[in-house]
Amino acid sequence: MQHKHYNLLSYSLTLVGYMTLTISLPLLSFIAKYLNISYADAQYGVSVLFFTFSLSAIFLSSLSDMLGTFAVLKYAQLLSIVGLWILCFSQTKTIFLLGCFCLGCGTGCYASNARALISRHALNEESMKKSFATMSILIILAPIVSSYLAMTANVLNWRFAYAAMAFIEIILAIYALWVLSHEDTSYRHKKVSNLILGFVDCLKQKIFFLNMIFLGIGLSIFMQLFIANIHQLLINEREISVAHFEMLLLLMSIMYIIGILFFRKFGIKLPSYLIRISLMLMLVMGALIFSFSHSLTLIMLGIYIVCAALGFAVPFGTSSGMSVIKHHHGSAAALFTFSFACISGVWSIIQTHLLIGTKDFISLGLWVSCLIMLIASVLLTAITNQKKIAT
Repeated sequence: MQHKHYNLLSYSLTLVGYMTLTISLPLLSFIAKYLNISYADAQYGVSVLFFTFSLSAIFLSSLSDMLGTFAVLKYAQLLSIVGLWILCFSQTKTIFLLGCFCLGCGTGCYASNARALISRHALNEESMKKSFATMSILIILAPIVSSYLAMTANVLNWRFAYAAMAFIEIILAIYALWVLSHEDTSYRHKKVSNLILGFVDCLKQKIFFLNMIFLGIGLSIFMQLFIANIHQLLINEREISVAHFEMLLLLMSIMYIIGILFFRKFGIKLPSYLIRISLMLMLVMGALIFSFSHSLTLIMLGIYIVCAALGFAVPFGTSSGMSVIKHHHGSAAALFTFSFACISGVWSIIQTHLLIGTKDFISLGLWVSCLIMLIASVLLTAITNQKKIAT
C-alpha cells in the first residue's frame, strides 16, 4: 500500500512541479504590460526560473540522498509557495525576478525527487519503466494544464494564476508530508563527500551520461522550443483564434502521449539501436516538414511528428539511464532534471538575443537538437555493442 502512495506522490510532484515551471509562459505578454517592462525582460525572468530550477535539481535533490526526501522537500515546497505569492503580488521587475528566483529554487527538486522515489521503491525494473512512462505523460500534460489554468485565471487577472497554483502546492505539501513521514531512510548517506562521489559515479557511466544529454535535449524541445513559443507563433504571428489554438495545443499533447503509450507497449522489448534509428528518422522528418513549410497545416504536422517521437524518446532515455544506476538515485535523478532545465535556460537566453522570427528560432533549435541527439545515439549504440562483444 505504501508503494502506491510513493507512486502517487511522485506523479503529483511531477505534474505540479512542471505546472509551476511553465505557468508563466502564456502570461509573459500580460506580465510585461502590467509591470511596464519589455517582453524581453519578462522572458529574462523565465531564464532565471529555468536556471534556478536546474540548480535546485542538483543541490536539493542530491541532498535527499543524505538527509532524506522528507527533510528536503518540506523546505523546497515552502520556498516554492513563497515564490508564487511574491509573483502574485509583484509590482516591479525586481520583485518579479525575485519571485522567479524563489520559485525555481523551490520547485526544481520536485521531479528529481519523484524519479528518485520511483527508483528507490520500484518493485522491479519493468515496474520502474512503466512508472517513468507515466511520469512522462504527466510532464507533457503539465504545461497544457497550466496553460489552461493561466488563460482561465487571466480572464480576471494574471495574478490569479499564481494564487491558484499556490493553493494547489499547499495541498500537495500536506499530502507529501504525510506520505514521507513514513519513509524508510536506510538509503541515506552520512557524508557530503558521498554526495559528490554520487555525481562523479553517475557521470562516469557513459550510458547514463549520454542518456542524460539525450533526455535533456528531447524534453527541452517540447518544453522550451514548442510550449514556450507556440502561443507567439500561432496567435500573435499566425493570428488564429484562441479556440483554434487550444485545439492545436491539445493535439500536441495527444501526439506526445501516443508516443509514450507506444513505449509502454513496445519500447521495453525492442532493441535499443532500432529504437534510436526510428526516433532519429522521425525527428529529422518532422524538422524538415516544419522548417520548409509555410502552411499552418504542414507546420503543425511537423510539430506533431516531433512530439510523437519525443513521447517515446523521453521515457526511453530516462529508463535507459536509470537502469544502470545502482546507488545514488537522488543524484542521478537530479542530473536528469538539471540537464533539461539548463538546456532550456540556454535556449531562452539565446532566443532573447537572437533577432529572428519565432518559426526560424524553432527551426534552428530543432536542427541543433537533432544533431546532438544523433551524436548521442551513435555513441550509445557503439558502447552497447562493445559491451555485448566483451560479454
